[in-house]
Amino acid sequence: MKYQTRQMEPTLKQLAKSYPVIVLSGPRQSGKSTLARNVFKKHQYVSLEDLDEREFAQSDPRGFLQQFESRVIIDEVQNVPSLFSYIQSIVDKNKIKAQFVLTGSSQLDLLEGVSQSLAGRACILQLLPLAYSEQIRTKRPSSIEDQIFSGSYPSIHFDQIPVTHWYHDYCKSYLERDVRKLLNIKDLGTFQIFLKMCAARCGQVINYSSFASDCGI
Repeated sequence: MKYQTRQMEPTLKQLAKSYPVIVLSGPRQSGKSTLARNVFKKHQYVSLEDLDEREFAQSDPRGFLQQFESRVIIDEVQNVPSLFSYIQSIVDKNKIKAQFVLTGSSQLDLLEGVSQSLAGRACILQLLPLAYSEQIRTKRPSSIEDQIFSGSYPSIHFDQIPVTHWYHDYCKSYLERDVRKLLNIKDLGTFQIFLKMCAARCGQVINYSSFASDCGI
């Protein structure tokens, strides 16, 4: 996917001059990793979605962090919450601006770790999928109907992936997995019905009794 400039870039670069830790949160596939790697090109990069890297960080967090020469992007950092305390001690000692750029898709886990260990040391930015002004630079049609149907995830617009295929894969790969992990959902069938009910009620006032009735809960 060819990189497209995001509206957040100027803000991100400005805050990087003031904070030792930059935190990028937001939904999976909203472009956090791509944005971070293009803005902070001189930073080293590691993803904690990689099972070997995750195991290293969990078993030896100090050694894991010592392998980086100076500045680093740690992707999906919420997978190893114990890292936050070690990062705190490093930034307090080194006083280097933008030494750590942390990204995470599980916002609750990420913000809990930041608030407990990195308060006052980190700025938090939320990156959502493409804004309309970012979408119109792509090759996809930009009618209001197409925007509503397609949504605004970067891969759909920049890679020209068919919408129905992309969202099907997104639900299977991320949404069902992440939400089930967060809420300990055991009945996947009911959860899938719930997702469909959410989609059908988009833009309406939430009626919890109606939700429960239609989902058989």
